[in-house]
Amino acid sequence: MDTRSLTHGVDTLVLWYSWGSRYRLPQNFLSRLETARQERANLDLVHPILVNVADLTLPATLEGRTFERAQFRRVRHYRYGLTFGNEALFIGFSDPSNAKVMRDDYAQVRVELHGRYIRALGGDIREIVDIITARLISLVAEAGVSQPDPLAVRVTRVDLYADFVSPSEPFSLADLHRFVSRARDRQAYLEAAEQAPGGERVSAAPGAGGPLKSSTGAAKCNTDFPYLIGVPAALSEAQVNLSGPRWTSFRFGSSKLLARLYSKTAEARKKPDTKELLRDYAAEFSLDEDATVWRVEFQLRKDVLAAFLHPELGVLDLRNWSVLVEHLGALWHYLTTEWLSLRTPTANKQPTRWPEDPLWNEVVLAWARIQVPLKRARRPLRASAEGLVSQAVGVILSAAAVQGVALERVAQARRSLERTLSRLLGSSPFVLPESLSGGVFELRYLERLALYQGVTS
Repeated sequence: MDTRSLTHGVDTLVLWYSWGSRYRLPQNFLSRLETARQERANLDLVHPILVNVADLTLPATLEGRTFERAQFRRVRHYRYGLTFGNEALFIGFSDPSNAKVMRDDYAQVRVELHGRYIRALGGDIREIVDIITARLISLVAEAGVSQPDPLAVRVTRVDLYADFVSPSEPFSLADLHRFVSRARDRQAYLEAAEQAPGGERVSAAPGAGGPLKSSTGAAKCNTDFPYLIGVPAALSEAQVNLSGPRWTSFRFGSSKLLARLYSKTAEARKKPDTKELLRDYAAEFSLDEDATVWRVEFQLRKDVLAAFLHPELGVLDLRNWSVLVEHLGALWHYLTTEWLSLRTPTANKQPTRWPEDPLWNEVVLAWARIQVPLKRARRPLRASAEGLVSQAVGVILSAAAVQGVALERVAQARRSLERTLSRLLGSSPFVLPESLSGGVFELRYLERLALYQGVTS
């Protein structure tokens, strides 16, 4: 299939900033926010409350236009919520007079950057975040803070995407079984025709034995559906969205790590913003009228970003913005090679051994051809040194019992092992387990000797 890569980038980015006990805001700025909050509390939610925030000097475009007014919004965890450009940008501020928020680990300012805003500023996410951060630093400095740089800039969500164009629809429901994914949370749905593709609201496929429809109520697909184009096994692996008989999207995973493959062309029939994006693509890339633009998008939240293994740098905490921004391409490579891939079926019964589909190679290479083999680092296990040593002693004694070692030699080995572990682990604060004490060691050996040699302990 003749598929071209169009653009790639960050579609959504959620950051929080912390200044710890140094967090301050200018008094005149706070007064305006507090006035807007009180007005919001006194009026019904139909009427928007606008607040002057010209001193933030937030860019609306790289040409220098600014968002001088924001709509005040009530939001959990932040006393003051500001939205710009019809939800294209959100900034939440905590109240500096609240002692509970003056901690180093508290998210005192929250910034949400959405796709329309990022595209309006040219798409360079590093430059955009630098601009926003500089504005916030200036605001804190205006409040009289001598060291206005934040202690931390953390990431709670990032969405990476790449857009492609194909001469026709790239997928159908029958292609679902060709995807190999590490996703654990999987369901299959058919989307109602009147609902937007790629969205969260879906209707489930009909129950077993029923006709192929898209207007039934919500229910899980938990059985075989031979009438669904002959791919019943794949239906437990993803969410499938259809608009009428046509494929509109696949979805893998859950909110912590979620992959979406969906038709932007179909979405444009429902969303004006997407229609405008496709017009820009058509002008920039000279697209045919009947071409299909589709997107591969990954949504990652903070729990997933906590730890990745880099072959040279070791463990990376991608929740730190300064770390994440340097490894966006490597993260995309992991997501499109390790976590999700499209395969070409062969006679092999293991889909993981099928070769990668050439179409997917375009997806993998969309981000600057970065080939760093990141690996997901699992959460560290909780264990005590004493417990691990005790297990090791048990293994050593079992091995000795299998060999039938004399009891005198076992007693000598205990003293040698005790000295070795003391040197290796240190006597303080580490305490040798009771299993190495005199008599207990030999008794444990006799128990294993009885088990392996058939003698009485």
